[in-house]
Amino acid sequence: MTHQNFERLSKPLLLGSSNHLTEASKLKSGKIPKLRMRRALGTRSDDAGATCGKSSPSGSATCPLNVCCSSSGYCGTGSDFCSLGHSATSCQEDYGSCRMISRSSSSCGADSAMGRSIGYFQLDSVQARECGNIRPDTIGVDGLTHLFLAFAGVDSMSFAVSALDPAHELLYREFTALGSSKKFETWIALGGWAFTDPGPTEKTWSKLASCPDNRKKFITSLKQFLAKYGFKGVDIDWEYPGAPERNGDPRDTQNFVALLREMHAEIGQEYGISVALPASYWYLRWFDLRAMEEYVDFFGLMTYDLHGTWDSEGDFGNVIAGHTDIAEVQNMILPLWYAGVDPAKINFGLAYYGRGYTLSNPSCHAVGCSWKGPSDEGPCSKTKGVMTLHEIENLILHTRLRPQLLQKEMMKELTFNNQWIGYDDADTIKMKKKWASQYCFGGTMIWSVDQYSSSREGGASSNPEGHSYLKSTGITTAKKSLVNPPTGVYSTRIASTLQSRPRGSMGTSIVNPGGTKGAAVRNSAPTGQEQTVTITITLTAPTIAATKTDSKILLGTTAPAPTVNVGNGSDPGAPEPCTGSESYPVSATRAIDGKIVPGNR
Repeated sequence: MTHQNFERLSKPLLLGSSNHLTEASKLKSGKIPKLRMRRALGTRSDDAGATCGKSSPSGSATCPLNVCCSSSGYCGTGSDFCSLGHSATSCQEDYGSCRMISRSSSSCGADSAMGRSIGYFQLDSVQARECGNIRPDTIGVDGLTHLFLAFAGVDSMSFAVSALDPAHELLYREFTALGSSKKFETWIALGGWAFTDPGPTEKTWSKLASCPDNRKKFITSLKQFLAKYGFKGVDIDWEYPGAPERNGDPRDTQNFVALLREMHAEIGQEYGISVALPASYWYLRWFDLRAMEEYVDFFGLMTYDLHGTWDSEGDFGNVIAGHTDIAEVQNMILPLWYAGVDPAKINFGLAYYGRGYTLSNPSCHAVGCSWKGPSDEGPCSKTKGVMTLHEIENLILHTRLRPQLLQKEMMKELTFNNQWIGYDDADTIKMKKKWASQYCFGGTMIWSVDQYSSSREGGASSNPEGHSYLKSTGITTAKKSLVNPPTGVYSTRIASTLQSRPRGSMGTSIVNPGGTKGAAVRNSAPTGQEQTVTITITLTAPTIAATKTDSKILLGTTAPAPTVNVGNGSDPGAPEPCTGSESYPVSATRAIDGKIVPGNR
């Protein structure tokens, strides 16, 4: 999750093999060579040295999260890494697991993921979108058990919890008031992707966690913050501990455990604690999940943003793939089971937005075809390559478009002109919840409820499955000819109600229950007066040059695991020295190839 949602891209990394692109790859346009596909799916990298086992630099490096160490010295899951028997391909069982793990559901029931439902609400949705913005008191909360406000930050010097924007603080009590009269809890989420971007706060988490004194300052401030505004818990969104390209330090792994242990001891009886997890093993390997598990109420797994335009810089290339493809997710969750985490403590991530591309060839418009750039921006989100679910539904409503259900991927695709968008709606989210229940997940989390809203219901959607807010966008399962909407404009009229802004802000704003995120519409009409607003959306299909971002599709690898003194490093980027010293074995990382993916949440 990031302070600017649409800039977040989780580093894609799949372990094991998959053939989810096989059929599409046979198309004349967008064909994917077999070796390229296997490397894109993270089976190995032939130009990198061994990183685990007897051939690793130390001769004894183990694989994080207890995944398998292959005979060649690579960490991963699946038959390429975990096979035993033949000496040429045998797994190195002293440096990780050698079992083939596949969790299925017999013991947890058919609806384990239906019980806990968490929705994130982005504070920037109140004012940053150009249209369709909503306020906390217009959020639809039907079906939610928790609502997380994203994000607050931490002062880089005092380690006090603080607002990322002074305007956000005005909304805290408005947000927590939602939970006072309803059967759900309001929590604050701290951090996000942008918090560890290069800048003043890039090393705040590492410094905060590096020693007892700093951790105590943070926990004391956090407890005061939660009590002051009425939050019932805190979600720690550190993206990502340990990862050098995210300003992490190898000592973060164990320091994070120490932070959670001390948080649990100080506030765990009164407040909830959760931690956001990446789906990608590249980042997940820095989390000591078994040690963390006893100190948190639950984890949130970000099973979205698996693909995007950043793929152009890696082995995957300019190939259309869905950012919530369940076939890929199935491989990505395996390290959780190798680590021994209780799936009942994990919330499965759901996305209320789609990612899209501008096609290289409009006649090839399916998963596996090639693309030349991001899709056109939405009218409210104003970000190329992304459309909120509300924007997608409006597009379908006011055109002749018919989405297609991709059964294997459990997602939908929408094609028009030279555009392709992959997304989830009520139909596919219901499928994903059932799938998550089969793997015994304990709940779901939504990023983010402000990206879908319904003027009929008066607020953002909360729980998409089994509730009236989120609608099916229609299903076409048979292969169809490309349907092009007319280029031009269409308008939708939305009844909106003027509501007072918090004291200290200027004027009043039209809160558009049918929108998603954007700047307030100023109006001088009396508060409470209903207005009719016409939003005009222009549909065009311009040629867009491919844009490139730093990216990397990498294997999870480790170098030797040295013993370091936590909190007493002497390198310029190390956490500030603290009183006392604790020694932990940690895993250092080494990049293989490519560049680093920016992230989104």
